Amino acid sequence: MVQRKQLIGVLDTSYVNSTSIFNTLDFLEYKYLRIKSYKDLTKINKLIIPGIGNFRKIIDNLIKEDLFRSLQEFILQKNFTLGICLGMQILCQHSEEGNCEGLNIIKAKVKEFELNKTHIGWNKLTDLNNFPLLKNIDVDEKFFYFVHRFYVEKNQTFSECQLCISDFNSNEFISCFQRENDFGVQFHPEKSQRQGIKLIKNFLDL
Repeated sequence: MVQRKQLIGVLDTSYVNSTSIFNTLDFLEYKYLRIKSYKDLTKINKLIIPGIGNFRKIIDNLIKEDLFRSLQEFILQKNFTLGICLGMQILCQHSEEGNCEGLNIIKAKVKEFELNKTHIGWNKLTDLNNFPLLKNIDVDEKFFYFVHRFYVEKNQTFSECQLCISDFNSNEFISCFQRENDFGVQFHPEKSQRQGIKLIKNFLDL
């Protein structure tokens, strides 16, 4: 496989889980840069924001590392960005987890499932609307691996977006979205076997 010329940035600070993303990019033979400071953002073509953990802690860490406003600017300049799990949630306006403001790229709120239940395991995507990251992924493969207790609430903001919806415990939530060059997925493509690899490659090839 030929090495790609573009350079992919992967946010690599405290409270994000970047290792599995690095492994996926190594497998696909894409060059990547670990994003640890605002200066790194000037060197990349696309950005992946992974995340596992606590909303407030990752936001506080971005502020501490002087990355919060730099990330906002990078994304608002219409650079291609993919937020994964918590990385998707911090693109939103506000989260109930820690009662904390996010990057405010998407005017949506992150809420907690009823009874503090955690959604763990494989789940399907519906209302696909020709979602571009699902290109060449068969209908039978549209199952991905989820681990989360908080979810992005659907509202009028998403009338401008392409969406996929999933259901947990009779509670519909946004499992992925696209608005212009901004993408978010609530599931973990890097843990979703072949279909997850395809999804990440689709983002890299945009």
